[in-house]
Amino acid sequence: MHHPPFAASVYEILSELQTSHEFVPATLLAGDRFASLIRHENREICTYVYIHDGRSTGGNVDVDVWSAPLHAPDDGLSNLYVGFMTRIASEYTIGDDFFLKCQNRIVLLLSHATALAVTVKAELVSPAFCTRRLRAYLREVRVLNALLDSANDGDGTANCALAVARNAARGGLDGSMEDIENACSDAASGLLYGGSIAADDARYYANNPVQIGAAVAGIVYAHCLCELSRRTEA
Repeated sequence: MHHPPFAASVYEILSELQTSHEFVPATLLAGDRFASLIRHENREICTYVYIHDGRSTGGNVDVDVWSAPLHAPDDGLSNLYVGFMTRIASEYTIGDDFFLKCQNRIVLLLSHATALAVTVKAELVSPAFCTRRLRAYLREVRVLNALLDSANDGDGTANCALAVARNAARGGLDGSMEDIENACSDAASGLLYGGSIAADDARYYANNPVQIGAAVAGIVYAHCLCELSRRTEA
C-alpha cells in the first residue's frame, strides 16, 4: 500500500514501536500531515500514537499518546471525552532524531499502559461526560459486536466485511475505507433483517444499512488492526 510521504517516514522511523511493542500503523487513515498507530490493551481499550504535522498553518509537529476505547485511530477520538492523552513532544524543526526521542518517551510510558487501560475501562462504564459523540459511539460498539457474533455464527456477509477490513489492516494494496464501508453496509442489511441490531439502534440509523456501514467502518477497521496487535486481556 502506498503511504503519503510524511506518514511513510514516520512509520519507518517508529519501527521499534511496531516490532517490539505490538503497535500497528493505521495506514488507511494516514495523510500528508497525519499518521497514527494503535495497540490492543484489552477487549475495550487501546493505546494510540498520533502524529500531527501542523507546520503548514504555523503550528508544530505534535506527538501524542492516547489511552482510550477502541475507536478508529483518527481525530474523532478526542470527541468521546473518555480516555487520556499525553503530549510526548511538540516541535517545529524536526528530523529523524526528534521521532526517535519521541519513541523513547513512548516506550517509557508503556510501562503504565495496563493500569491506564483499567482506568479508562472504568470510565467507559461511568463516564464523567456523556457527549453526543459518546452516545453514537456506544451504538457503533453494539453494531460491531452484532457483526462479530454473526460472523462467528457463520454469516457470509459479516465474514466478508471482516475479511475486507482485515485485508486493509494488513496493508492490502486494494484496501480502502470505502471498501470497508460498502462491505459493512452489505452485512448491516442482514443484521437488520435478522433482528441482530437492537430496535432503538436500528431506528437511530433510520433502518438504513448504508448509514450503518458508514458509521461502523472505522471501528471495524480498528478492531481488525487490533487483531494484529492482540495482547493479554487486562
